Amino acid sequence: MSTVSAQTIRVLIVDDHRQFRKTLRRICEISADLEVVGESEDGAVAVTMAGKLKPDVIIMDVRMPVMDGIAATSRIVTANPVTRVLILTLAEMEDGLLFQAVQAGARGYLLKQVDAQTIVEAVRSVHRGDAVLDPLLLANLFDSIHAQSAGPAPRLT
Repeated sequence: MSTVSAQTIRVLIVDDHRQFRKTLRRICEISADLEVVGESEDGAVAVTMAGKLKPDVIIMDVRMPVMDGIAATSRIVTANPVTRVLILTLAEMEDGLLFQAVQAGARGYLLKQVDAQTIVEAVRSVHRGDAVLDPLLLANLFDSIHAQSAGPAPRLT
């Protein structure tokens, strides 16, 4: 019986920058357990491709022409809940994008400056059903929550 770690993870790459897509493809192709099944330059095309190709994981940018990554993620996950989306973006937490991505169904959110091994491990993690958050954003998230909290913290007894 095969396990998740022994099977090939089918990946769709969605980013409006061609050179970055090529870089992501190379990163995925180095790993024997990842197979790039397609690439898209915008969210609308990604929705169509996801329906046809049935990728296991989609590496999705947020800001793209035609349809942004948040809207595309929502449509893809609604149509195929088994597909996992990993957001890979330059956009940190501005305009609530992290929260919107999670609400849309993303299982991971990384900043583009992470190294190749982090991307590969994140793809594997979201494929397993785990959640992934860039460590830099995690600190910002805690700071944001602390800033929003009113009054003293409840006592734990």
